[in-house]
Amino acid sequence: MNQPETNDEAVKLFRQSYRDAPADPDVAGLYGAVAVDSANEGFGIIDGVAQRFPTYAIVALNNAVTGPEVRDGARNKKYIARLSEILPEKACSSSHIHELLMDGSIEDARTRVDQCVALFGAGDAWPDCSMSKARRTRGRGCGPTWRGCSRTGIRVCAR
Repeated sequence: MNQPETNDEAVKLFRQSYRDAPADPDVAGLYGAVAVDSANEGFGIIDGVAQRFPTYAIVALNNAVTGPEVRDGARNKKYIARLSEILPEKACSSSHIHELLMDGSIEDARTRVDQCVALFGAGDAWPDCSMSKARRTRGRGCGPTWRGCSRTGIRVCAR
């Protein structure tokens, strides 16, 4: 959806569907996922969906963290916490590690990566192996202990 006129029409149709059926989790989740770019309207919808229909809010919450052009660290932290409550393995996604780094929480990011390596191993076993950004080394400095992610080419020091 890279065409503004198409985006506007899609949001308009989702808005109408949501007004017609606000209790429908599919409609609410999809509307929240596409309404992120609609100023604060989208975030209000996402908050409601995350509260009422948590499992339907996963895409919307993820889009709210990764989609906006202007980063809001406090909002992202709240949405990441909710995502992790709904689906704990989301705590190991690249966007969550990236948010910790953007907030300057380097030690927290290292701790999170270590926890994820302990849970999922290094490399391809992670739910989102691109999350290894926090330990991105491209194999340098690890000696023979690095592991790579075949989907992204990112390598992580395996401790």
